[in-house]
Amino acid sequence: MYFKSFLFYVLIGGFVATSIVSCSSTKRLTTTPSVHNYSKAEPFTPVTPQFDTWNVGKCRVTLTVNERTITVQSSLRMVKDSLISLSIQPLLGIEMYRADLTPDSITLIDRGNHAYFTTSYDFFEKKFGVAIHFADIQAILSNNLLGHTTIPTAHIQSQDSLTEWVASRSEMKIDYGISKDNRLIQTQITQGSNQAMFRCTYEQFKSIAQQFAPMRYLLLVTSNQKHAEMALTYENVNVNTGMHPKPLNTSRYQRVSLNQILPF
Repeated sequence: MYFKSFLFYVLIGGFVATSIVSCSSTKRLTTTPSVHNYSKAEPFTPVTPQFDTWNVGKCRVTLTVNERTITVQSSLRMVKDSLISLSIQPLLGIEMYRADLTPDSITLIDRGNHAYFTTSYDFFEKKFGVAIHFADIQAILSNNLLGHTTIPTAHIQSQDSLTEWVASRSEMKIDYGISKDNRLIQTQITQGSNQAMFRCTYEQFKSIAQQFAPMRYLLLVTSNQKHAEMALTYENVNVNTGMHPKPLNTSRYQRVSLNQILPF
């Protein structure tokens, strides 16, 4: 049961993690250091990878909850502004679970039981209080800035040349960490009304198609005194391949409720 919970946590990338994992431990969360000596800087745009498609042949996913860690293999395909498809393959490369995200919907698929759950992004905002949509997930997984925000205010963190941008959208506050070589190394989103927080830290940058992109993503989700941590490690990455994958045809699958596909 716990393993199945983990797999579906992976499928939705941690954005609704607090619905399926709870934490009663007193483990101390890693937080962004408090910095008081800021000097103003001119706003600028960091250098972020701009690819039409991502084909991640191997995506190692590691989840840590209550000091217990589980790792599974997956693959990830992204088509800009069209589709994000994450396939969980825990045994011998056989797909057991899948998530297909389009600009309009999220579909979670249990291949073994021929069942699926599909909904709009508004459902998760109402249920979990986090206003995250397709474009935001795409930006997070491709090391880009979120759209439709206020003009960021930039400050320089003098001791390590890290620049912080602060922007907002409705009740969301967005903090970006920009490295001295002008790369986006952290995105943090906080929701004012319920103190929900999502953070993604980017590591292990690699040159791909003459652009630099991170190969390791560290995700942290906290909300209502619950938290979970997840790491994505990209391997066998190909970009701009002209692929046109489509969401899985679920016509022969049974549509079920969220509680049926997440029975915990």
